[in-house]
Amino acid sequence: MRAMIFAAGRGERMRPLTDETPKPLLRVQGKALIDWHLEKLAACGINRIVINTSYLAEKITAHVGDGSRYGVRVQYSHEPEALEAGGGLGTATPLLGDDYVVVISADVFCDIDFSLFRTFGADLPPKSAFFWLLAPRADAPGGEFSLDRDGRVIPPNDKPLTLANVGMIHASLLQSWPRGVKYKLMPAYQSWVNEGIVHGRMHYGVWENITTPADIAKLNA
Repeated sequence: MRAMIFAAGRGERMRPLTDETPKPLLRVQGKALIDWHLEKLAACGINRIVINTSYLAEKITAHVGDGSRYGVRVQYSHEPEALEAGGGLGTATPLLGDDYVVVISADVFCDIDFSLFRTFGADLPPKSAFFWLLAPRADAPGGEFSLDRDGRVIPPNDKPLTLANVGMIHASLLQSWPRGVKYKLMPAYQSWVNEGIVHGRMHYGVWENITTPADIAKLNA
C-alpha cells in the first residue's frame, strides 16, 4: 500500500505565514504539518509515499528529502503550476502502484488512526474507495455526502457529512485520468459515490483543516 500527500497549494489565506514557507511546513505542536503525516504513515508500515509539489517546492524537498529520516521512501510529483487535487492525483498516477493509495491533504491535522487503512484495504472490494467523514461544523460546513447503515457513502440526505480529506482510493480508478492538466477532485468523488463504490466511516476525534493563521494559533495554544 502506498500514500499520496497533497502539498502543492499556495495557501493564499495563510498569508503572510506562507509568503516564504509552504503550508505543509508550517509548524503545529512543534512539528511541520507534513511531518505528522509522514511519521504516522511510517508507524503503520505505509512506507512508499508520493508528495506532489509546486509552490516553494524546493523547500519541501529540502525538508523531507528522500524520506529516510522518517523510515519511508518518498517520491515527488512536481507541478510547474499547481494542478488542484484532481490534476495532481492524475499526474502522479504512474508513481502510485496498482493497489490502494492512501490520500491525505497536507494541511489537515488530525488523530485519525492510519493503521486502519490496512484493515480496510483488505476488506474492501477491488476498484473502490474509502472516505473518512465528519459531522459538518462552522469551520468545515461541507455536507457533500451522507453515510448509509451499511457504511456506504451516498449522496447527501437529511444528515449531510463533510469529507475529512483523508481517504483511500484503488489505483485502478485513476488509470484513465489525464496528466498535467488542472482539474478538481470532487466531481470524480461524486461520480464514484453515485456508482456505489465508496465506503466510509465517521471520525469523531481531533480534526482541523488549516486554512488561516488563526487555525495554527488555535492548535498551538
